[in-house]
Amino acid sequence: MSLRRFEFHLERVEEKRADSAVFSDPSQARRYWILVRLAVVALATLIWTSLFIDGIPYVKPALANQVSLIPARATIDSEAIDNHYSVETVNPTSNCNIAHGENQHESVLVPQARIVAHLPITVEWSHLSLNRSCQAIDVLVPDWVTITLQDGQPNTEVASKDTRMAAEEYFAGRNGEITVLPRIQFDMSVYDRSLSERAITAKLSRAMESQIVTELISLNAHGACLDLEPFTGWEAANLFRLVNDFKSNLQDVGFRTCIIMNATRRPWLSFDLEKGFDQVILKAFYEPWIGSAPTPLSRNDWLAETVKTAMARVGGERLTVALGNFAASWEDGSPIPKKLSYGEVIANVSRSDAELHFAAEASGSFTKYQSINRRQEKVWMNDAASMFNNLEIMKDGGASSIGVWSLGYEDPGIWPLISAFKSGLPTATQAIETISLNNFVQYVGKGPSTSYLREGESWISPSQDKCPDGADYGTKLRLLPNSISD
Repeated sequence: MSLRRFEFHLERVEEKRADSAVFSDPSQARRYWILVRLAVVALATLIWTSLFIDGIPYVKPALANQVSLIPARATIDSEAIDNHYSVETVNPTSNCNIAHGENQHESVLVPQARIVAHLPITVEWSHLSLNRSCQAIDVLVPDWVTITLQDGQPNTEVASKDTRMAAEEYFAGRNGEITVLPRIQFDMSVYDRSLSERAITAKLSRAMESQIVTELISLNAHGACLDLEPFTGWEAANLFRLVNDFKSNLQDVGFRTCIIMNATRRPWLSFDLEKGFDQVILKAFYEPWIGSAPTPLSRNDWLAETVKTAMARVGGERLTVALGNFAASWEDGSPIPKKLSYGEVIANVSRSDAELHFAAEASGSFTKYQSINRRQEKVWMNDAASMFNNLEIMKDGGASSIGVWSLGYEDPGIWPLISAFKSGLPTATQAIETISLNNFVQYVGKGPSTSYLREGESWISPSQDKCPDGADYGTKLRLLPNSISD
């Protein structure tokens, strides 16, 4: 048997003093402090309740025509992110059917929606996005062809067979449903500085005439996209010659022609270079440059105005509005911003115990943390919530063709939203409520083999699982045990 201390004292001890003296409070001091404590508790409860409610994601009308935008998203902290790094098998298409909801505004969609995706070869895991795209991609723009100009002579370089293998296997599996338009890039980092723009234009035009068509045939491509990014500051005459020579060379042999421009750059703002092209890809996002300050990648009002102008100028049949789905990072002391993927940002936020905030007016997420160089790093990112808002702006502007720029950088939560957009279905926020990193591989350390992190850290590694029928079921994210650096 056990008793609480002093429980055996059952007899009441007589006290000669009056009981009322114990509770007397003639100066009201005790009553005052009790009321103060109650007021503090009530105020703290009120503040906590308001912060809790404010952190819940919600959707409300934000545009003149009642298109629903996401004005706020719950703050994501590192602990919440870590909770998603569990041993879990992810089906690449499991979320493709949850992107429509009953309470969402159903916009009138222009028929024949077309989805264009840019495939960079500098991101080793970019091809993983193909199988997780809900089969929404219609046109792929891979970085397979580069024209270099060294010692005054142009040369065409094509990505290796190993580099192209994953994408080509995906094409084969889609049974000819994918249109392949490689992006024609120009490496102008090494060339004879004594050459004039006119001379360079002539050399590049000859290279496109004699080499591009041959390479496109070998790649089984349907055409090509000319990227004018390196020629932003060129004179109008040289720009028009380069564009017209490229266009005529491809059209003469029956290839589709495509031009890529940025809505913030001079070729789009000052000239009508897009005339006569079968397809015009307009990058409707801000691309950070040397010395630029941290800024959102695409504000709602600017994007809406850009879509309106482009639709009037180009027309819906030829126009593709490319939406940025990457992150830009500005590190103190470094003049050159970095381009990061969604997975990299989430991993950095988790590592640094930072928070990720969604800015309603910019439809972008912002965070800041200490980089591995022990400097403050500020990041603006377009994620699935950004894509939700951007797609509503596309619908409002009547744009039916969008571009994903670029694969490997995106928040995987964008694909159910894009699939719903393509199908003309209303979108719902359920598709973006869970953080998913099923298309991201992070390498840590140096050396030819696996390098380990410092003690107390961990990293994410993919492992492939198969269904009982042998089909690829997806990628498992594993939180590997901590290990010591060599």
